Amino acid sequence: MKGVSDQDILTALKRNDPKAIQIVIELYGGNMMRRALAYLRDKELAEDICQEVYYSLWKKRGEIRISSSLAGYLSTMVKNKCLNYLKSNSKIIKEDISALEFKKSAYSDSHSLLEASEMSDRLLDYIAQLPEQCRIVFEMSRFDHLSNAEIASRLGKSVKTVENQMSRALKELKEKFSKAYPHLNLIKSNVALVTFVFLGLGDIVNNSVL
Repeated sequence: MKGVSDQDILTALKRNDPKAIQIVIELYGGNMMRRALAYLRDKELAEDICQEVYYSLWKKRGEIRISSSLAGYLSTMVKNKCLNYLKSNSKIIKEDISALEFKKSAYSDSHSLLEASEMSDRLLDYIAQLPEQCRIVFEMSRFDHLSNAEIASRLGKSVKTVENQMSRALKELKEKFSKAYPHLNLIKSNVALVTFVFLGLGDIVNNSVL
């Protein structure tokens, strides 16, 4: 929705205009869902988290103070609600990890789960920093689970172009994450890999999906 600024939305919220929430959904709902899905890997849970964020935004509409941007504010709200969910449902998370044939003992404490979530958040920030076309292709592949051919068809690009954009995205993400966590390439059974399995991004650690 072009021409609508963060200040316009905040003003509408403080005027108790319910249309403000609809504008938020139209402008930021897609990114919020992708972020929630990256943490939770469950569409219904992600939708519930986003609904909670919209409700909180409306409930606190008269108290909102934003220092950066509304997009960043909403992203932080989604992250915090997802982390709270993960911490309060650690048993479910451990069962999911076990189903992926990881050793339960490696992830038996809540600290490890929180560490994985924090690493996920860093990775999501790196994804957001990718060049626009790289980011779009990457998100369609990893978050929307589309094949290269499907992405090419939707974007009106060649499959080769999509493959090149994916390769560039993976290279940039791997370089950034390797600098932040240089031990990732050396350790094959640590909490870091849980992050990548949750996100479906194992090929950032090495060149094949885990």
